[in-house]
Amino acid sequence: LECQWQFKPAVDGCLIAVTLDFEFSEPFLASLLRSSMDRAVARLVRAFTDEAERRYRSAEPSPSGH
Repeated sequence: LECQWQFKPAVDGCLIAVTLDFEFSEPFLASLLRSSMDRAVARLVRAFTDEAERRYRSAEPSPSGH
């Protein structure tokens, strides 16, 4: 299993890309897991962004600068 996270600056934060590369010796297991991998990655990214918002959103300065 290899997992690579990429963060690219964006106007209102950053874009996140996650690449997972995995291989199983059992073909049936591989096909079963591949079919649900998109959902698993989406949940992983959502959990990451939720936690980042929880930690850092309140640390942003207000628009008035206070």
